[in-house]
Amino acid sequence: MKIKNKINTTALVFLLIVLLLIVFIIYPIFKYVINSSKEVSNKKSEIVSLALESKELNDFKEKYNDHSVKFSQINNLFAKSQDPIDFIKFLEKTASDYNIEAVINLAPTPKGININSLPSFIFQISTKGEFPNVLKFLEKLEKSNYLININNVSMQKQSYQVADKKALSTEVTANFLLEVMKK
Repeated sequence: MKIKNKINTTALVFLLIVLLLIVFIIYPIFKYVINSSKEVSNKKSEIVSLALESKELNDFKEKYNDHSVKFSQINNLFAKSQDPIDFIKFLEKTASDYNIEAVINLAPTPKGININSLPSFIFQISTKGEFPNVLKFLEKLEKSNYLININNVSMQKQSYQVADKKALSTEVTANFLLEVMKK
């Protein structure tokens, strides 16, 4: 029985030493390996993400020169914020091209008119001219190189009295608000 007891005691001590080795040496090593592999995996995905961002940035840089012309064209859609004179000259020239008398006034910005909350100028324009010319004038404004929104269009046919008879002409007066987006 003594030998059996010695063997059991030795086995128990050996088992205790193995358990202590597992708990204090092997388990922390495995835990460190698992944490390190997670960290390596995170770094790897971060590197892949940065590589993708770098590729997209390089693609954008390559395409920027192609798009810079388009960016400048988009920039030209807006009237100059500090100096809308060029736009007013455009309005005056277009009106004179269609034989229209135009009175152009910078109007205060009414609430609810701005589209998409973009900064804009509001012009009150009163015109007088032949009906087809006024329509061509409005069409030219819509198709212009400026970002424009035409609001509150009202037209009236002009009539005049000749020898106790009312005569109608093709002349109209048109009033409208013209919103032009500014830089």
